[in-house]
Amino acid sequence: MKAREEATRLWRRLGRTLGGRAPDDQQPADEPGPAQREQVPSARTIDGSAVRKLIIACDAGMGSSALVAAQLSEQLGPHRVAVVHASVGDLPADADLVLCQETLLERVRREDIGGAVLLGFRSFLGDPVFDEVAQAVRDGGRLGG
Repeated sequence: MKAREEATRLWRRLGRTLGGRAPDDQQPADEPGPAQREQVPSARTIDGSAVRKLIIACDAGMGSSALVAAQLSEQLGPHRVAVVHASVGDLPADADLVLCQETLLERVRREDIGGAVLLGFRSFLGDPVFDEVAQAVRDGGRLGG
């Protein structure tokens, strides 16, 4: 299964390089075609108490996202939430929640993030979304939507 996931990820990268997506007749079997993509809901929600893995997605896989991941890990660790940072091109599909800068939202939406909820933030420093996530995990509030 791991080899198939890597092949799919490589296929998606190649498709973007060649003009945004693969031709319809060459879509991988598990990737929805254009008509199916339009029907996929774009706004998911999750109860904060159900979050077990949170990803901070960034452009290069290090730097500011690592600092935010460390801060959130401290806050959410007691609630058994694993917090890691990853490059947009290497996002794991087993996350419950993915946070990224608003400028990266469209790129992350094109990646395979499984059933994860995606939230954007404007600033790595003091953005309200970080407090909202911490409160929802702690108190069981809804995230996303």
